[in-house]
Amino acid sequence: MKIKSELLASFITKATLNGSIGSMVIKITDEGLSAQQKELSNAGMTQAKLSLEKIKEKENMELCIKNTPMLIKSLASFSGDIEIKKNTNILSLLNAERQIDIVLSSEEFIDCNLSGLPENLKNAFDKGFNISSEPLKKIVSDMGIVESTSIVIEIKDKRLILSTGEKGFDTISVKAVADYTDCSANYSELLAKAINVIDGKINIALKKDFPIQLIEEADGIYCKYIVAPLVSKE
Repeated sequence: MKIKSELLASFITKATLNGSIGSMVIKITDEGLSAQQKELSNAGMTQAKLSLEKIKEKENMELCIKNTPMLIKSLASFSGDIEIKKNTNILSLLNAERQIDIVLSSEEFIDCNLSGLPENLKNAFDKGFNISSEPLKKIVSDMGIVESTSIVIEIKDKRLILSTGEKGFDTISVKAVADYTDCSANYSELLAKAINVIDGKINIALKKDFPIQLIEEADGIYCKYIVAPLVSKE
């Protein structure tokens, strides 16, 4: 199989939140590349697909990756088209000048692998609303200013209000237009990790104290991110 190294690196970076999800199973079929994985504490999950049109000389295979940060770094060391080969438990990434061989695992040892959506999340989200990722990226940047580890997302009177900081102390808010039902929920820094790997326009669906769903679709890559809300201590 042949593919642009930058495209595959982008797919894996988005699917694993830049390696925060440490293992994954990549399935290459007649429909393209796909992967479903969860964060180990079950606070979130991702689903990713890469269009078959972006793949050259496709070959069906299943790749059980036990170290996604290393795979991302390996792909970053290439430029342009690379060949992907699998020989029993060895994944080879190569071009005319370079080859990297990675030992694959078995699916039962990929603890972040996800077979599908939990029952309570199937058909749980509405059509959501579309918005630029820019205000979300701004609030993630602002988390460092107030040294916060959470983001409150509120929809009120057709306005999106993103807030970070501790109640009663320093806080920062970012606002944008959002044609959506009033609701609010608080999310951990796992949401920030998802925001960090998205670009351009996204679709958001949420409701009060319920997981948030972000969907990004661009350049042949489709990614869905679902993050659980923080449980109130009050």
